[in-house]
Amino acid sequence: MVDTQVRPSDVTKYTVIEAFLEVPREAFVPTGQRAAAYADTCVTLDEGRVVLDPRTLAKILDALDIQHDELVLDIGAGLGYSSAVIARMAEAVIAVEADEAFAAEAQATLSEHGAD
Repeated sequence: MVDTQVRPSDVTKYTVIEAFLEVPREAFVPTGQRAAAYADTCVTLDEGRVVLDPRTLAKILDALDIQHDELVLDIGAGLGYSSAVIARMAEAVIAVEADEAFAAEAQATLSEHGAD
């Protein structure tokens, strides 16, 4: 995913690339869609809700230039993938999710992967 979608999109910040390499994307998508976790497409969570495709999320994070000493607010965190990636880049990330089921699953998965 990093070599075929992120780097060719001119994402050059090592912190972004390293974070994408460290976070297992398949852990943050619905079980039935894990086979598509690394595809160059958004993964649908619910009506109107998606996990952004890797290229788009990487481009956003590259442009934000998050520093290791910054606190980041991730609104609409879904199942927590973006929060997990950001947690590898920033001092801390606060994930906010309105859907209680998504929030509970995100909290559990983030804890499992050391981003709680």
